[in-house]
Amino acid sequence: MITKRFIGAVLIAILMSSLAGMAGCIEEGEESVKVGAIYPLSGSLAATGADVKNGVLFAADIINKEYDLDLPMARSKGIDSLNGAKVELVFGDSQGYPTTGKSEAKRLINEDNVVALIGCYKSAVAAEVCQVAEDKRIPFLTDQATAPSLTRQGLNWFFRTTPNEETFVRNFYVFLNDAQKAKGIGVETLGLVSENSIWGNEIAEYEEQYAREYGYQIVESISYDSDTLDVRSEVRMLKDARPDVVMQASYLNDAVLYMQTYKARNFCPDAIMADNGGFIDPEFLHVLGADANYILTRDVWSHDLAATKPLVDTVNQMFKERYGTDMDGNSARAFTGMLVLAEAINRAGSSNPEAIRNALRDTNVPADVLIMPWDGVRFDPKTHQNILGNGIICQIIDQDYYTVWPWNLATKELIWPMPTWEEREKAKVAFVFDTGGLDVDGFNSVCLSGAKKAEEELNIKLDFVVAKTIQEFDDLQRGYAGAYDIIICTGSNQADALLDVSKEFPEQKFVLVDGTVSERENVASFIFRDEESSFLAGALAAMVSETNKTGFVGGMDIPAITRFLAGYYAGARYINPDCELIVSYVGSWTNPERGKELALELYDDGAEVVFGAAGASGVGVIEAAEERNLYAIGADTDQRDLAPDNVLVSTLKCTDVAVFNVIKEVVEGDFEGGIRSWGLKEGGVGLSLDNALPIVTDEKKEEIREIREEIIDGGIEIPSNIDVNSKIGMYLMEVAIWIYMR
Repeated sequence: MITKRFIGAVLIAILMSSLAGMAGCIEEGEESVKVGAIYPLSGSLAATGADVKNGVLFAADIINKEYDLDLPMARSKGIDSLNGAKVELVFGDSQGYPTTGKSEAKRLINEDNVVALIGCYKSAVAAEVCQVAEDKRIPFLTDQATAPSLTRQGLNWFFRTTPNEETFVRNFYVFLNDAQKAKGIGVETLGLVSENSIWGNEIAEYEEQYAREYGYQIVESISYDSDTLDVRSEVRMLKDARPDVVMQASYLNDAVLYMQTYKARNFCPDAIMADNGGFIDPEFLHVLGADANYILTRDVWSHDLAATKPLVDTVNQMFKERYGTDMDGNSARAFTGMLVLAEAINRAGSSNPEAIRNALRDTNVPADVLIMPWDGVRFDPKTHQNILGNGIICQIIDQDYYTVWPWNLATKELIWPMPTWEEREKAKVAFVFDTGGLDVDGFNSVCLSGAKKAEEELNIKLDFVVAKTIQEFDDLQRGYAGAYDIIICTGSNQADALLDVSKEFPEQKFVLVDGTVSERENVASFIFRDEESSFLAGALAAMVSETNKTGFVGGMDIPAITRFLAGYYAGARYINPDCELIVSYVGSWTNPERGKELALELYDDGAEVVFGAAGASGVGVIEAAEERNLYAIGADTDQRDLAPDNVLVSTLKCTDVAVFNVIKEVVEGDFEGGIRSWGLKEGGVGLSLDNALPIVTDEKKEEIREIREEIIDGGIEIPSNIDVNSKIGMYLMEVAIWIYMR
């Protein structure tokens, strides 16, 4: 006789067996829902993989924490319907290979017990993972892979949020037709370039199909192996065919290689229209710099979409603070895909894979809670392709991506045709020089020599102006703003004007050489620790002088000259504690007559050596030394040729190196604002010891070199702002020097 207890036991056993078969079911108290994320985290696509990984990690943080954002899952902590369970990402590395991606999918499902998959970037990898997900009955959402065939296989467990390549390719031709009508451009012939995996092959098929439909002639079609090392023959074929436009589908390494070869072979069609891929990877711009400019690429996202959707800017700034770079189309798609998957899990109210799949089928995410330029996310009932997605076309302008189509979303005017390689300029550089002039071998002329070197080696366009009065700085800086890639201003006298102008033009890059503008991200301020080189000059002056007196002639009584003065005095007292310093100021950078007059007074007052830190006015100091047959110390550049028997030595300020380097940063897209300090250690300042007068013996040179090394090592700390004209200042200086000497 079967008892009720027996029947109950059987029912419990059946129930337990059923529950055991439900992969990933959340038990009471379970704290996370595991999602497998498969991307190329190593190999040739590792940079791209890192980018999309950041996208899904950022989305997981939005899901798991609480944010006041109009995004799916942002306003609560974790999965609401599962008692706040967190999304736990478990990553798999496909290395960019289909077989590896397949094995990683199996591992994530069988060993890590993930309840869903997201990935995979490459369509060829996604094609293999699709089959694993189908066999294992695990929902798989691709946020990246765009080969149209993926959603045409009748798969039950595969979903795609991103538009596919048929949509993107059709966009190319609609854009070309629109541009011919709106902009009057002419296009008749096309060249096709595509890597030969499923992604590139399907793109080429649709490009050929729509070329026939829209009436364009294909004059060359190239299919090549991804990660190839030489594309010279392919580029030669394109150059011989002379297409008006090249449509190209390449991953990162190939995209960079083709661009480098285009330049080397001087191939420049009217436009290169890239099918996303490597052309939007952050490394593409990092490697190519300005050579990437003018490329057109289809995309799904751009940070300038914030102009019409403020949510884009909010999310992008959060991403940038966390990962140090703007979002791009890849990371934005990954971010969106993860949010859509989590939103489906929340509606499913379960981590059971079948429940998640059913929820994905019913997805209907509106456009206003997405950062994408889509009409929303809703999957086709049969193919599971998002039917509300669409693309945009961006152009690289000044090494950044700007939307140029559709016209209603455009933030920049389309540049067509793109300039030839000969026509391109790496950068347009403007100089606003301080009132010191350029007709002497001094501060301004050294800065200009760095720019001239950049003009020769970096192919920049250079323009400059010399201010006649301090009152002109504001108008001169403003006159260049907006028309040049970078504006370089010399001298601390320009700081006040630059503070105002840089605020007025926040997108304009500025540099202040030998001065500071604080808290302006678009201004790089170069400070030279002149007190260090001046300390060496003062030490040498004390070694040479027999009068216990040395002189100093400054151009103006400003902080930049105070650094020279403080260092010079400290160096002299370091060698001779009884050494007296007598100081005069010209009040101008361009009055050598007055500089000579003051220096003669200092020589007559007993100074045997006078240091002239006065711009063009310092030439007068050297003339006075020659007239009295005594010694002068030059400034900023080696000035011995002005008086070969009287210029003891010169302090050196390597402004030419600083100027060249910052122009190179702009050319390569690596410019950063902020204050930079250059001293002996960095090679920013120095002393022309090797060209000193014969009175500077080898023993004295060796002693100066030892002092130099001690400064670099931190054994001597040099004051930079003590007023030696005040009794208190001189007392503090003497105390400081006594401490150093101890």
